[in-house]
Amino acid sequence: MHRYCSERYDDTLINVGKVFVLVTRFFDANVSGEDKVGVAHQRLKSLQSFNPSLNSYLINAFPKSGTHWLWEIITMVVRKQAEVSPMFKEDYFLEMKPFDQLLKTSPYPIVYTTQFPPSQLPKSISNLKRVTILRNPKDVMVSAYHHIISIYDTVDACWNDLFESWMLTARENPTYIAENFWNFTKEVWKKRDEPNVHIVMYENLIRNFHEELWKICKFLGQEIDGGLIDEIYEATEIHSLREKKLASNVHPPEHRIAFSKLYRHGKIGQWKNYFTASQNAEFDRVTRNMLSDCKGLNFIYE
Repeated sequence: MHRYCSERYDDTLINVGKVFVLVTRFFDANVSGEDKVGVAHQRLKSLQSFNPSLNSYLINAFPKSGTHWLWEIITMVVRKQAEVSPMFKEDYFLEMKPFDQLLKTSPYPIVYTTQFPPSQLPKSISNLKRVTILRNPKDVMVSAYHHIISIYDTVDACWNDLFESWMLTARENPTYIAENFWNFTKEVWKKRDEPNVHIVMYENLIRNFHEELWKICKFLGQEIDGGLIDEIYEATEIHSLREKKLASNVHPPEHRIAFSKLYRHGKIGQWKNYFTASQNAEFDRVTRNMLSDCKGLNFIYE
């Protein structure tokens, strides 16, 4: 069981906990502190005039739901080879770079990613074929916790602080751009029957990789044979993917270790090592209330 603490740590950690979506969503090496919020507003506004290539797809997912993993998988599909992408994923990340710097042409279909909820996507982007990956929110929260302490590795992070910060967003039910997990999920689920939307559950992709990837390929209109799916399965296994990323030249040497931490282990049910009984009960209650109108949505927790 991870160590808990009752005292509050410094403001940096607490603020990161409250708005970690902003920190991960609008991270920019040249922007720090409170300026990130201003950058978020600017990029959201400029997104409305962004016109992506028709030869492109979009991965739309809440932070820490498996976006990097899915991006590598789909990139391998469109390139028809089970090798990690030679490109920098963040060059396709709508929130990561100014839109005039985003890659717009490629010999292969471009696979963009975004963590914006569907309501904030302009028509030019929302009309793209869009794959959304949904992960059980307890493991999302644990993954977010590890993301935070890996970025701020000098901070002695406290699990209880992040849990309280996350639940605060539920109690306040914010409509600000830093939508919480439940609001994001409700938006996505309402669009599940639209012809340009495909939803894959993170846990199903882990347990039934071949079947789920066949579905994704069919949705994207990508022809692929079983042999290549076998190869992609092996290439994107979490330990293999981490090693390949560490060995690749995509990221400069000083950044490779940091980015490799994004592929921690990806297992289902790690939340059990962090949630107390009372935290688990509160989280279940809030999730039931917040997602009560999402009929047919069932998360896999173990």
